[in-house]
Amino acid sequence: MNSATGATSELFILGSTLFSLNDARTSLTGTTDADLEAGKCRESLTEQHKSTPSTPPTTELKSTKNQPNEALSMWVVRIAICADAMNSQVLGPNYPLLVLEEGSPESFISTDPLGFSGANYFIPMCSNLGMFFSAIAFGKLSDKIGRKPCILACMYIGVLGSPIKYAARGNFWTFCAATFFNGLFGGSAAVGMAYASDVTENRLQKEAQIGIMIATSMLGRTGGGATAILMESIGLFAPLWVSAAISFLAGVSCHMWMIETVHKNKPEETFEATKEADTPNCSASEASAGDKDSQNLHMKTLLHVLAGELADHVGSLGLVPLCLSPLMFNSFYVNFVEQNQDPIMSATAYKWIYIFPAVLVLPGAIVAPYLFKKFGPALIASLSNILTGAVTIALLHIAMMEPATTTTFAVFVAVLYIAFPLTVISQVSTGPMLDRIAPESRWGQIQGFNAAAMNLSSALGPFLYGLLTDATSIEVTLHTATGVSALAGLINAMLVKEPRFRPNNEEVEERKSAQNSYDEALISSNTTGIKEYEV
Repeated sequence: MNSATGATSELFILGSTLFSLNDARTSLTGTTDADLEAGKCRESLTEQHKSTPSTPPTTELKSTKNQPNEALSMWVVRIAICADAMNSQVLGPNYPLLVLEEGSPESFISTDPLGFSGANYFIPMCSNLGMFFSAIAFGKLSDKIGRKPCILACMYIGVLGSPIKYAARGNFWTFCAATFFNGLFGGSAAVGMAYASDVTENRLQKEAQIGIMIATSMLGRTGGGATAILMESIGLFAPLWVSAAISFLAGVSCHMWMIETVHKNKPEETFEATKEADTPNCSASEASAGDKDSQNLHMKTLLHVLAGELADHVGSLGLVPLCLSPLMFNSFYVNFVEQNQDPIMSATAYKWIYIFPAVLVLPGAIVAPYLFKKFGPALIASLSNILTGAVTIALLHIAMMEPATTTTFAVFVAVLYIAFPLTVISQVSTGPMLDRIAPESRWGQIQGFNAAAMNLSSALGPFLYGLLTDATSIEVTLHTATGVSALAGLINAMLVKEPRFRPNNEEVEERKSAQNSYDEALISSNTTGIKEYEV
């Protein structure tokens, strides 16, 4: 009994001593058991952060071993975007002949009350206006039902648009209505850019893929124009059947080989919730502190970027197409024909020159991501806007030299082709900038805004410029476009200080510095607490 009583007393004394030490530790350091538990939680999160990529993989490709690989899936999406663009622009080079009185046996009988320039740009305006609504609708819809169903809808329903346009070719206004209907299913570019964001995680690769999607759309426009030129002897409207067939084949390709992307987390379930589940005894607020901003969209920044994009595209229209038609078309073709002289530039040469700049988008799209990484997308976009205005004025002065000669014509084309890849970099910058500020759950919607702004400017800009040219002169119109390019440069320059638009290397260094500071503070705090506890 005495031994049992003695053991009990010793245990009681030991327990009292431990409680006393704990109280002493609390009074000396102000650290409680809850504080230690929170410190362990932070340590666990820190270790997990070090072993986990800073941008967690949030999407995956829904694929099995019997399905195609990711590279093939990306290729068929590009083909779909190319086919969609081709479908919308397959008659582009023929528009001047279709709206020119007695320009061709297939020309429209009347385009009243529109003049030549207004009617020439009203047809593509109808197409781009339809694509404006399509980009918004399909971009947001793809966030909800997936990218693949939206791509297939654009392809298969777009196939019906070409026969409808062919049936409406007898009347200018009926044809414009059919063109608008066809544009309502031209939203594949927005969905494709969102798809590129889904399947790539590295920023440089992602921005390159988005740029390639835009370049692919431009190449599709070139393909449509080339088809119109090659089939000119068959008929001005005959290319519509070729574009319908290509859209159908692109739809079948996507149906067979496109792999749908699947979000691992629902829109309301963030990556921080996953960290909470993987880290015991951590509250949701502790696990998600500081990371919620990644799921939010700063509306002011979004509107600022879109405003810059609108001004950029409207200003760039002065370079292409206005410097080509009516400036080059009149200076080197129409003026000679009206004086019964042999033109310096033939009608066929004009068409090839008209469609070729779209091919030059590809070099700009390839080099753009590296410039964004080095200098940031906002600064590069601003400089590209300034260059666009300067080249527009230079081409105006070259074309207005009297008399027009083969030399001035060659210089005109050379300046256009050399400078154009650098001027389009500003247009390629919008997709990456929007991707940097958009939450993953809204990638489709935000890229839809991007494509919609581009289509809206392409719809209204040329038409309004055409009306201004008919009312005044091409000189007034091109100076106006140059002023809009300068405005775009100013708007984009104001975005340079936005942290998310800084050069990638600066952002990486800031993140490393912040992480190192946090680690040092955490180690220092824990070390100090241990030393005080030992004392």
